[in-house]
Amino acid sequence: MQRFADAIRAYLRALTLRPDDFQSNNNLGTTYMQVGEPKEALPYAQKAVQLNPDDAGARTNLGVVLSSLGKYEEAVTEFQQAAELTELTPPLLLNQADALGRLGRYEEMVNILDQVVRLEPSAAAYERMGSAYFRLQQYDEALAAFRHSAQTDDKHYPAHNGVGV
Repeated sequence: MQRFADAIRAYLRALTLRPDDFQSNNNLGTTYMQVGEPKEALPYAQKAVQLNPDDAGARTNLGVVLSSLGKYEEAVTEFQQAAELTELTPPLLLNQADALGRLGRYEEMVNILDQVVRLEPSAAAYERMGSAYFRLQQYDEALAAFRHSAQTDDKHYPAHNGVGV
């Protein structure tokens, strides 16, 4: 319903009553991210993981928060731990690949993106793969990945930019 301010107030109220409630901490962290407030989300996402370290969703959420704050090493760690706790999904792997790319770990990024395209091929995954190959100076592979991205979704403009570069 997009009533984020109301949700934030409700979660904050719930946490005044039960500060160690996993669900309220996790949901508040998620809601702050939905309104573009990663600094506000961080303590709640961290608390959720502290309360339930085996929850893959909480670890993924914390990884997204950390990535948004430019803490890519920490984000990669959270994404890896989430991946160990649950079935691999394209969104989890794409987040991990993006963080690896920010760290310049392009070979690892390509390996993760290979998993993504095996699970669920997408223009975004192929485009990111092209970007990683380009940074590895593997230009033929980069061009092929960018073209595959554009063929997968002709309206995915980053693929066309990649082909142009």
